[in-house]
Amino acid sequence: AVRKRCGEEPEKLLALLEQYPETVNRREDLAHQRLVLCNEAGHPEKTAEYLAARSFHPYEGGEGILIRAHMLAYVQLGRRAAAQGKLAEAVSCYETALTYPENYHEGRSEFPREAAVCYYMARAMEAMGENEKAREWDERAAACRTGLLDESDFYTGCALRRLGRNREAALLYREMLEGARKILRAVSYTHLTLPTNSR
Repeated sequence: AVRKRCGEEPEKLLALLEQYPETVNRREDLAHQRLVLCNEAGHPEKTAEYLAARSFHPYEGGEGILIRAHMLAYVQLGRRAAAQGKLAEAVSCYETALTYPENYHEGRSEFPREAAVCYYMARAMEAMGENEKAREWDERAAACRTGLLDESDFYTGCALRRLGRNREAALLYREMLEGARKILRAVSYTHLTLPTNSR
């Protein structure tokens, strides 16, 4: 955790965890972080393989990490397939991204961060000439707003623009920018008010 906060590269952190497979498999927090690092290092296929090979259990403070890692892995795999012209494979990846297997022991939350999956599914349908289905997926992405002003809400904004709802998209992006400014101000204030020996 310390190395990650200090900006250590995901690839190096992943290599460190992979030196101790038994320890990682025993600890839910490390198993979840391995998934995150696989994605951040650009290895979604490793994430998918690990997701299928282990039984996971949510832990206090780690709720949602597993599902986000699952979705991101299959979105990356889907985008990779789409870029290679393998649209049917891309669609399959996006469908998998919206399916949570029993070995996760965690399901869809009340406000799922599924906008990115729906948005890229819409693009795949569009590329296949399925414009009606593409619109349906864009509408689903537009309805996925979480209120967390995160990457999922960004894709909600993208979908809104695709649907011609530019004003709604602009308002959402403005709200996201203001939220980011508040976070930066809070971080700056905290840093300035910390005792010298705490920095």
